[in-house]
Amino acid sequence: MPCTIKLRLFQASCLLLISILMFACDNDLDPTPSSTRGPESPRIQAEITLETFEELSTSTSRIEQVTEVTVKLYDVSDGNMNPFSLVTGDSIVATAVNTGASFDFSSDTKPWDGLTISETDATASVSHDSLNDRLLVNTVWDDATDDVVAVVGDLFRPLDLSNGSITLDVYVPLSYVDDGNLQIQMIVIDSSNNVAALNIDGTSPLSNTINVSSLNGDEWNTISSTNIDDSLLIGKGDNFTLTNVRLIGLQIISNEKPTSVNGTIELDNVVISVQPTERSTELQSSFDNTGEPIHTAKFFNGGVSGQPITVDIERTTPPEDIITWFPTDDTTAPDFDVLYFNAPNSTVTVPYVDVTSPDSSVSTDLDTYYTVETDSVTIEWSPSGSSDELLVAYQSNCLAGRVFTQSGTIEITGDPGFVTFLIDEFLQEQIFEDRKFFEEMPCEILVRVEKNAAGVIDPTFSGNSFINALHESKSIVLYSSPPSS
Repeated sequence: MPCTIKLRLFQASCLLLISILMFACDNDLDPTPSSTRGPESPRIQAEITLETFEELSTSTSRIEQVTEVTVKLYDVSDGNMNPFSLVTGDSIVATAVNTGASFDFSSDTKPWDGLTISETDATASVSHDSLNDRLLVNTVWDDATDDVVAVVGDLFRPLDLSNGSITLDVYVPLSYVDDGNLQIQMIVIDSSNNVAALNIDGTSPLSNTINVSSLNGDEWNTISSTNIDDSLLIGKGDNFTLTNVRLIGLQIISNEKPTSVNGTIELDNVVISVQPTERSTELQSSFDNTGEPIHTAKFFNGGVSGQPITVDIERTTPPEDIITWFPTDDTTAPDFDVLYFNAPNSTVTVPYVDVTSPDSSVSTDLDTYYTVETDSVTIEWSPSGSSDELLVAYQSNCLAGRVFTQSGTIEITGDPGFVTFLIDEFLQEQIFEDRKFFEEMPCEILVRVEKNAAGVIDPTFSGNSFINALHESKSIVLYSSPPSS
C-alpha cells in the first residue's frame, strides 16, 4: 500500500515508531500480528557429528564397530552461542539406509584378498589389471584332489542380504574349461567369520556350485545369485547371520583337476544389491562435561560405515502455539524459545577406512624395531581416492626412567592410499638427549588413520551449522628401538 510519512522528529521514541511504520509500508504488511515468522524468530545452529570406532560389546564380549551420533544445538539470534534445549515431546532421530555395494576395479583392489580354505599349500593371490580395470586371481595348486582357495572382497560394513542379490563377471581360461573339473562357488562371510555358499542362478537342479565346463572359455561369463534366502543357503554354520554379511567372494575348488592345468581367473563388475531397509535410533538428552545440553545415540551391530545417514530434528510444539510475527516493540509477544521447527534433512555418508599395512601383529623381536635415524614406515589404507579429510593420528609411549607420552595428528593431502613417515616423526625429540636412561628401552607407537566426511545440513539451521562423519581405523602397533650410539 502506498505510504508517505512527513514528520519532523525530535525524540528517539518517534524514530522507533517511524521505523515500525516504514517496515509495514515497504513490505505491504499491517503492523498487527500475522502468520509469517519475523526476523526475531530464533536462529538455531546445529553441530551434528557421527563417529565410528571400535569398542567392547557387553552383549557379545567381542570388539565390535559402533557409530555414535552426537547433536548440539545453539540459539545464535543475539550473535552468541546460547545452548538450546529440546523439551518433552521433541525428537532427534538418526536413520541409516541399508545400501548395496559394487566393485568395478577401476582403481583400488585392496579390499580384495586371497584365502586358502583347505589345509593344503594351495594359495590364491590377487593383483590389479590397471589397463583393463579388472581383478586378477592367481592360484598355485598343491593337491589336485581337494585344493580349495577363495578370493574375497571387504564390504567395509555389515550388509543385510535378505532377498538381495550378487552378480559378477568372471573370465575363465580355456584350459580350465577344456579340462572340465574346476568348480566355482559364490560365498558370503558374516562379521563373525561364518561362511555360507549361495545358490547360483541357472543351475539345474539349483546348486551352490557351478562347473566351469558349463562356461565359455577365454570369455567373460556373468553368474549371479538372486532372491537370497537364508533357508536356501548351503554349507552355512549354525551361527551364520545373513543380516550381518561383511565379506563376499568366489571360492575355487580343484575337484581333482591336474595340477598342470593353470591359468589366471579374472573378476569384474561385482554388484551387491540389497533391500533398502532402514535402521533408526532416537537420540537421548543429557549434559556434556561443561554442563551444556547434548543429544546422543549409538548404532551397534557393526555401526553404519559406508551408509547414508539422515538426522531429523523436530520441535513438536503444537501448531496453535507457533510463533507469529510481532512488531519489535510489542511487549506482549510470547517467548520465541518455544518456536516450532522441523529440520528433517541433515545427511552425510559415513566413511570407512582400514589400515592394510603394516600388519598390526608386527613382531616385537628386537631385530624388527625401527631405528629412528634411518628407518621409515609406510602406512597403507583402503579404500582410497575419496575427497574426505584425512589424518594420521598417533600416540607414542616411551620408557626412559619414566613413561614419556606424545600424541598428535598429521594431515594428509588428498587420499593417496599410502604415506611414508620417518619413525622419529612420532617420537619426542627430547627423550633422545640423554642416552643412559633409555638404551634398550624401545617406544611403543599406536598409529591409526582417520577419515572425516562433510555432509549437507538442513537449510532450516543457520550460523555455522554442520554435519560431519568420522571413521577411525583400528590402531596398528609399531616399535622403535633407541638410535645406536
